[in-house]
Amino acid sequence: MIRLNVEEARPLIWVSLFKSFTDPRPVGEVDILHWLLEPSHELLEVLDLIRKTDDKETRNAIKARLPAVTPSGLFEVRRIDALITHSELICLDIDAEDNPAISDWNALKLRLPNPEHILYAGLSASGRGLFCLVPIADGKRHLQHFLALERDFREAGIVLDPSCKDVSRLRGFSHDASAVVNFDARLYEKVSEASVTGHRTTSERPLARNPSPKTDRIREGGRPNPALRLLQPTDLSRISSVLESRKPSKQRFLELAERIEAQRIDITASYRDWFTVGCVVATLFGADGMSLFHRISAFYPRYDHEDCEKQFSKILQGGYRSSFDMVVSIAERYGVR
Repeated sequence: MIRLNVEEARPLIWVSLFKSFTDPRPVGEVDILHWLLEPSHELLEVLDLIRKTDDKETRNAIKARLPAVTPSGLFEVRRIDALITHSELICLDIDAEDNPAISDWNALKLRLPNPEHILYAGLSASGRGLFCLVPIADGKRHLQHFLALERDFREAGIVLDPSCKDVSRLRGFSHDASAVVNFDARLYEKVSEASVTGHRTTSERPLARNPSPKTDRIREGGRPNPALRLLQPTDLSRISSVLESRKPSKQRFLELAERIEAQRIDITASYRDWFTVGCVVATLFGADGMSLFHRISAFYPRYDHEDCEKQFSKILQGGYRSSFDMVVSIAERYGVR
């Protein structure tokens, strides 16, 4: 295998992009290798926050806001029966909970079974696990290929997350600067017929379609251009807000807060959104942001002054950070422009 070298010629593998784990419909199509190997600075900031967070619940709440892809193909919606075309990739997850004996995840990348078949191996978003991309010979036999891979890894003492047998399974964004990549990975051809009854892994739809105008524009350039990278974090409409102004983030946040107050809109309905807003306020204003956090939180129907104080203090003490663009994304979802 070779070390990461994004300048080297590599295949283009198109998959569906989702704004977050909770969104059933894709917001675009991306080359999965570009998405993993050349991420935006904004995404890397969020990933750094996740890896510095020890509290699992908080970490999972932030991860749920990350963009995600379906590594095994393009989908109309995120359902097995809505598969448009298989990417001929399987994403394998190796989690810490299933593999308590593994402590050195970086070392594991170099001793995985079937290394000649692994296109990509890198750390998960939390840094407490590993995922791999394996090209397979037949997308219509996704499950049979997975069961064979599961057996190979089990014989090597590694337990795979069984959810990976789902062709529509999401993979949240992650980046590993020392990922192991093999652009010449060989197709994995082994299959296992065991326990496939009742599982449907491919759609009955044709495995080809006319590309959408959006896909045409992406592919004409070979690789996504810098502007397209800004589409990756969450919402396609966010590109305008990212590019429209070079004002300092503090000033832009205060202007956004004024729009929230003028429209009297609650953008903290879910805990993860409330937490992220607090992280942004803490990043920009430090302890002086307490009153601003109250102002934005006050439109929540069950707003409690004491709870708000405790939450912001927890964020400050934990050193949690997030970028201004994260709160822009949240506000847009609640209708604040």
